[in-house]
Amino acid sequence: MKTLATRRFITHALILSLLAGPMSLAPSPAFGVVRPGPRPPAPGNGGGGGGGRPAPYPDPTATPRPEPTRPPRPEPTHTPRPEPTHTPRPEPTHTPRPEPTRPPRPEPTHTPRPEPTRPPRPEPTQPPRPEPTRPPRPEPTYTPGPDPYPEPTYTPVPEPIYTDGAYREGLNDGYQAGEDEGREAGARQGRNEGQERGRSEGYEACDREEGARQYEIGYAEGLSDGEREGASEGRQQGRDQGRAQGESEGRADGLARADRDAESEATEPGAAQGYAEAERANAATKGRADGLVAGEQEARDKALQEDFVRGIEEYRREREAQPIQNRDEFSQLAGNAAAGEPAAAGVAATRELGAGSLGLLYVRPGRRYDHPEQRAAYDRGFAEGYRDGYDRAYRATYEDGFRSGYERSYAEGCSEARGRNHREDRDRGFREGHDRGYRGAYDNAYQRAHGEAYDAAFGPASEGAYRANYREAYDRHFELARARAYRERFAEIYGAAYEPARAARFAELYPRFAKTEYERGRTEEAKAFEERPLRLLSSEVIDPDDNGLFEPGEPLRLRLELRNFATRVAPGKTVLLRLEALDAASAVISRGETTLARDLRENSVTRISEALEFRMNEGAVGRPHAFRLTVMHQGRKAGETTMSVEPSFAVRLELAETPELRNGLPSPVRVRVTNLAARATGSALKVRLAADTAELEVQEPERVIPPLNEGEARIVEFSVIGRSAASEIRLPLALAVTQASDGRRLGLLDLSQEAPVAPIVNDYRLEVLSDLKSLREPGVTRVSYRISNRGSRLLFGTLALSVRVLDSAGRPDDSFAVIGPNPQLIQSLEKGESLTFVVPLLARTRGAGDLLELELREDGQPVVIHRSEFR
Repeated sequence: MKTLATRRFITHALILSLLAGPMSLAPSPAFGVVRPGPRPPAPGNGGGGGGGRPAPYPDPTATPRPEPTRPPRPEPTHTPRPEPTHTPRPEPTHTPRPEPTRPPRPEPTHTPRPEPTRPPRPEPTQPPRPEPTRPPRPEPTYTPGPDPYPEPTYTPVPEPIYTDGAYREGLNDGYQAGEDEGREAGARQGRNEGQERGRSEGYEACDREEGARQYEIGYAEGLSDGEREGASEGRQQGRDQGRAQGESEGRADGLARADRDAESEATEPGAAQGYAEAERANAATKGRADGLVAGEQEARDKALQEDFVRGIEEYRREREAQPIQNRDEFSQLAGNAAAGEPAAAGVAATRELGAGSLGLLYVRPGRRYDHPEQRAAYDRGFAEGYRDGYDRAYRATYEDGFRSGYERSYAEGCSEARGRNHREDRDRGFREGHDRGYRGAYDNAYQRAHGEAYDAAFGPASEGAYRANYREAYDRHFELARARAYRERFAEIYGAAYEPARAARFAELYPRFAKTEYERGRTEEAKAFEERPLRLLSSEVIDPDDNGLFEPGEPLRLRLELRNFATRVAPGKTVLLRLEALDAASAVISRGETTLARDLRENSVTRISEALEFRMNEGAVGRPHAFRLTVMHQGRKAGETTMSVEPSFAVRLELAETPELRNGLPSPVRVRVTNLAARATGSALKVRLAADTAELEVQEPERVIPPLNEGEARIVEFSVIGRSAASEIRLPLALAVTQASDGRRLGLLDLSQEAPVAPIVNDYRLEVLSDLKSLREPGVTRVSYRISNRGSRLLFGTLALSVRVLDSAGRPDDSFAVIGPNPQLIQSLEKGESLTFVVPLLARTRGAGDLLELELREDGQPVVIHRSEFR
């Protein structure tokens, strides 16, 4: 009784094996029970039977083989095969294989394998086991323990779910549906394309042939006519133009000879006459008089420019050298200065694009099963069978349809072309022949007639011009020689008298003029000191945080020294300070005019700090800017000076290197941050990166770094994604660094105008070859791409292609489905090799989606992500 359940279980398993026939006793990985083994392959589906037709579907237990790729169709290859209308068909892969020649395939007669019908398990009838006859055993004197062989608890094993039948049903149904539609579509498409191409090529060939014939006829007629007209017109125009040119160039030759001969003969007598006239003129008297006047004026000018200024400066130095009785110092803020506003800080916000993964759906028609595993197997088989059936039937019927339509339409197109009026070709030939004949005949006749007429007209015209112009040329050259000789001799005599007279007059008058101007300078400066006893001695701009930099936005003030030369107090309200920016756009002057907060003591030097206030603008960084400080005392100018201020950020930002981007993938942009100030930054720093282009997405626009010591530099790395079909991307970037504690901007770099250019360095390049506008309409669109390997490596891995459709926010759009495997496995490409492929996409609704994204992975690692808009 203890092993009864075990025996029943073994008996039950043996009965099942006898009912099912020969089978494998391999345990099912899903349920752990005995299940039938794989069936032998069908004829023509691998194994034996090499001469038969390939099976319409693969053996589900066999190892999957790569999807074959048919070789390019010899006729034609310019129009893609239309996609079936009722069921999307996956695009085959691209491994070339020759087209098999096979007899017509009989309809499959496979009957799904019935589930084994098991009779009720009979209880085994066992005869009663006789008890052995043995002498009685004495009873044990101990208490027996638990039974070492407990009765096993039988747990019912769930019935296995077989999916082979559903899978084969799907293969058969899919193959039949694909074959029916492929046969019809192939014949229709081949016939239509053959008719279209045959008519076009027939018309084009015959039209070209007939046009060429008519052109030759017209050309011969035009050539003869052009030669006749060209010879006649060439002779006439050659005579007329040769005569006119001979006369014109003859006159020019006569004029030139007359001018040369006259200059040679008239120059010497003219110069002699001019020299004699200069000797008779009063050049010495005039030179002496002009020298005396010039010497007196030179003495006056030098005394005014040098001695008058010397008198002013010496008196000023004497007054400044006098002892100072009082020294004072005060801050303008102690009286009436106002606190400045904090500098505005901020950074341009970056554009953020969402990213996510897509789940792509299939549309699978056909019969339904109750169990989900059977439904999934049926759908998988239907898709595979449909693809194979459609492709084979389409190719089998396309070529015949194309050939028949092409031959018939070619003759029709040729007949239509020959019947067309080719007058235009004949006229064109006539024009070109006429032009060629005319040019050749015209040139020969023109040259001959032109030479004869030119020679006849040149000689007489030259002699006539010489005789008519010689006298006038002689008189002209005589006068030129006379005037030149007169000027030279007169200047020589004039200069010999002018210079001694000038020097003597200067030496005579300068000492007197110098003394007079020197005294006048001292007198006027003494009077100025009486009227304006207050003077500006010095001025400078003060750095408020003492870090050695004038930062934009920080409140800048002045420190200046004033001296009161008077023996009385100068009231502060009578002293006005005024600051002006010579470049108004360089700064904001928040306090540009003020009176002194305190009085200036008599005979004193006073240092005034925290005077006036201004802030430099960020756009003024890196260039010096001028400011004018004016001091007024009792309405009179007491001093004026110009100061130069060159603002600078405390932190310098620069690209550490030119970025190298990978299309669609995160790439680093490295920025060098350097502290230019004479002390450490006060707190942690926030560095932000913004990009003003749709081709560049900044994933994390902000980085926080520790404080920087004086002169310290740190590299900050940002991650960006570039998307462009070109080989490089322009980077209009903006960088800003702010102080984390108060948000004050410490550095800025604007590369939006002079943007660097970053190369795209992906090993692979993706190009869209199709117009994507049809994705806005419901239906199937065949999107063509080209993958090119432009890498520099020697070995490349297996590629996998994934397709996604995104909305404007970058989220997956479930209104689209990829027909076929996704991702799709692609053979490796060698360096310089390209591959063109098609991805069928089903749009379920109108106007959905915005972006088509294709991701290419090599050995599991993403190597390029390409996005295309189809708004």
